[in-house]
Amino acid sequence: MRIGYFCLFVPIELLKALGLKPIRLLPEKKCDWESKYFRYDACPFLKNLVSNLLIKNWSLDALFLLSLCDGQRRLFEIIKKEIPNLKIYQIYFPRTYNLSAFKLYYQEILDFIKKFEKNLKLVNENLKREVRDLNQKKRKLVKLIRPLNFIQKAEIIKNFWENQTLSPIPFLFKEDENLKKERILLLGSYFTPLDWSIAKTIEKYFTIAADAFCTVSRGIDFYPPANNLKDYLFFYFFKIPCILRRPNKIFYDYLKKKIRKEKIKKIILYSLKFCDSFSFEKESLKNYLKLPVLAIEGDYSKEITLQTETRINAFYES
Repeated sequence: MRIGYFCLFVPIELLKALGLKPIRLLPEKKCDWESKYFRYDACPFLKNLVSNLLIKNWSLDALFLLSLCDGQRRLFEIIKKEIPNLKIYQIYFPRTYNLSAFKLYYQEILDFIKKFEKNLKLVNENLKREVRDLNQKKRKLVKLIRPLNFIQKAEIIKNFWENQTLSPIPFLFKEDENLKKERILLLGSYFTPLDWSIAKTIEKYFTIAADAFCTVSRGIDFYPPANNLKDYLFFYFFKIPCILRRPNKIFYDYLKKKIRKEKIKKIILYSLKFCDSFSFEKESLKNYLKLPVLAIEGDYSKEITLQTETRINAFYES
């Protein structure tokens, strides 16, 4: 069964242990079917995701959704109504870090496993194998992409999640001129191929030395334990940082480590329009990380506006 997902907290090793084939949903097409289903000020990523699902851009048998934000809960309602033959597994994923919340999440996953009538002991054995295999691939991938610029990394990581294999790297391993510019951290909401144009503009002025996108580096920065189901889910719940979780100090500590390691001088916060979870964090980023921050927004427009590039240039000269 081909099961689509997009959130970093989806336990993909477990899906594979259950005999499913997880497909990461990162739309490359901009579709405009969403106005019928969403308000104008809804998340551009989710609006475009629905449009791509409606035109069957992916061959899927099911969806695995987490209720981490209001938009994701709305997504469940729309898909259930508009694509009734597509199975949907929705898991309640609490935003707070505490043991009571984890117990709720753990029980939700156990209930999900029961739907497949699998022996839990066998699931644990399969899970250990899948975790070890994916961890090994991710570690190799981190080494392979180290010399590349940000867009090259993003493309290769995207292909990795689509195919779950390490394809030959199609770029020459030589130092890119971009890597000699002032080093910045780029972070924000879901970053898809439709956002790559903004990164190309940024790379005219800076080296994107690190990122914290769940669709790029954050997805290969963490390695769950290959012990048992509970330890594995505990890791997913408590150890993977996300700005949406509360308290989100874990996420800021994660950024601090990247800043120290990569000698970051400035931060660019790139968020999709109406993604308040990131937009509201600008001042916290400045205060906690003690670095200059530029906040810019996108909405999958084909052209980078002159105003946006002017702001990036001014940030470069500051």
